[in-house]
Amino acid sequence: LVLGAGTAIRSEASVAVGDGAQLSGLAVTLGAQTGGTVVATSQRDVELNFSESATVSVVDSLPGDANPTSVTGTTVALTAVSATSYTAVGDSASNFVSGVTKAYVQGASVTSQSGPLKIEARDSAQLAATAGNRFLDLDLLVVDIELSLASAENVLDRSVEAYGLLATLAATGGDIEVAASAAAMLNARATAESITDSDGLLGSFALSGGGTLAGNALLGNVQAYLSGGSATTTTSGDILVNATNRTGLSATVNGNVSAVSAAASDAISSSIGAAIAFNLVGWEVDGFFDQTLNTLLGTAIGETERVYLVDAWTADATLSPAGALVIEALANTSLDATATNELVQESSSVFGSMGASGGAIVSRNKVSTFTTASLDYTSGPVAV
Repeated sequence: LVLGAGTAIRSEASVAVGDGAQLSGLAVTLGAQTGGTVVATSQRDVELNFSESATVSVVDSLPGDANPTSVTGTTVALTAVSATSYTAVGDSASNFVSGVTKAYVQGASVTSQSGPLKIEARDSAQLAATAGNRFLDLDLLVVDIELSLASAENVLDRSVEAYGLLATLAATGGDIEVAASAAAMLNARATAESITDSDGLLGSFALSGGGTLAGNALLGNVQAYLSGGSATTTTSGDILVNATNRTGLSATVNGNVSAVSAAASDAISSSIGAAIAFNLVGWEVDGFFDQTLNTLLGTAIGETERVYLVDAWTADATLSPAGALVIEALANTSLDATATNELVQESSSVFGSMGASGGAIVSRNKVSTFTTASLDYTSGPVAV
């Protein structure tokens, strides 16, 4: 799908087994997946806003009534996947992606008769923002002024959840696995080049300025849990509850600013440039690229903390594994912020030449995350 600048779109995939439904078969697979490629391009600014959700559910809102909701198979898999690739290309490029990826059983019964039972939610989205802005001014003017700016931004705000809530889960000869995982990739790259050359007989002035910014923000949570209900494996099989975040964030900026001034006398040139690259996990910034340079170079950029949660847990659930019980949470996020900035200033005259050059480079990673794995009972001891 190829789109123009300033595009907002919504994508949803869902599979639901609702009240009173009784589904049975051999290998039962319930899957919902969003995917494909979305590209937004422009020779100016590009902003892509996308809401993407994938949900698989088995729900009984009235557990214990005469018409229970159930799914039975030799093996059973409930899988929700978000796997769309987003690309924005322009002078300034932004991807804003939100949504929910969720697989769950609530109040219902799910049984695997001779193999594994798996409830899985997985996010593997790809976000790429590429900004490139180049100005060349080599005219023979007494006064040359050239300014350039390139900014690239990715924001992924996603909740990834797999769970059983007051559910009855059973497997014979296989594992019961509840797994939520995030393995998205965010890549922001910005390049700004500004070159100006001013020549005059008496007095020439050249000013060249460039600003290059690239940033990624990861928001949301990854949760896998069993709350209430029961999970039982018979003959063999483990009970596994896993929450994993392996998202990668890469921000790269390259700035090149050159000012050249030549005259018989009073040649003045100035080059000014800033290169800023950073990644945020669990921090939200409104209008990052509207922030002033002084603020960006400081210790704060007006961010609001939204802790990124990676959580695997059970609470008040009766757990009866024939094998092992494993509750595991893993946060293994990769962050890379790289900034380069090249400034060139040249002034030449017989007398009265003057030049100035100033620049700034900032590379920054900032993380607020909470990773937990727990087993809890709130109403007294229960055997596991």
